[in-house]
Amino acid sequence: MTSEAIITATIVFAGLSAAAIVLGRKPVLAGAPSKDGVAGLPPSFVRLVRRAGYRPDREGWAFMLATVLAGFAGGGGGLLIAAGLEQEPDLMVLGLLLGFVTGVLLPLSWLRSRAGDRIQTLNIDFAMMLDLLQLSLMGGQSLASGWAKVTDAVRDGMPQLAAEMRAVNIEISVGRGWSEALEATAKRSGCQDFAFLGRLLEQSERFGSDLSQAVGAHADSIRHEEFQAIEEKAHRESVRMLFPMILLLLPATLLLMLGPMTLMLLEALSGVSAD
Repeated sequence: MTSEAIITATIVFAGLSAAAIVLGRKPVLAGAPSKDGVAGLPPSFVRLVRRAGYRPDREGWAFMLATVLAGFAGGGGGLLIAAGLEQEPDLMVLGLLLGFVTGVLLPLSWLRSRAGDRIQTLNIDFAMMLDLLQLSLMGGQSLASGWAKVTDAVRDGMPQLAAEMRAVNIEISVGRGWSEALEATAKRSGCQDFAFLGRLLEQSERFGSDLSQAVGAHADSIRHEEFQAIEEKAHRESVRMLFPMILLLLPATLLLMLGPMTLMLLEALSGVSAD
């Protein structure tokens, strides 16, 4: 085998290994760990892995290895492409750097996509969870027992939200307050509704207001924000539809308007003699 074949096989192996590591990991639905960091990994990377639904203490180094392998594969691919185009050292270095950056960004972009989808799912399910929590509180249950009941109730239909709720239970069991536990869950998951709920519970406890009514009002405000976001998105889409409509309908309209006139003009000109 030639050196180029060996390099190509190594690159393909590194790329396939990175893809297998990334795609072979399954999200953990048993609640995230309460500790905030993993030794040796950047905090931003740990936060991204956690918000994507994985446990950094178990999967963090696996995703970091996948990122390094993807960067190695991308850098090698860029080097081979640059070497095939032109044997210039500067171009080869540029191809190596661009390929490495592209390879590193691929698994990170995949994680960001998973994190964004998960946060969106949490935001959608949060209002329904609050409705169930309100019913539990109105039935005379305490906040802790109602939270545990709702966690078990949404386990099958809303597994991502149930995982974060179990994480709150873990925080409460080690002696942290509701506001502090919900704030930590908001930072971990990226769903800021947990932090707002924590502040709401703290205010209700401080001023002695009805907790069930406060939870119901919070659920209504979340739905109102969702409706507003949907309306804004619909308005934006209607404006975006103008450009393809203009590009597609304007030529056909001009053809219908100017086509017959052009044909009549050509016929009239063809009937005119030189005399």
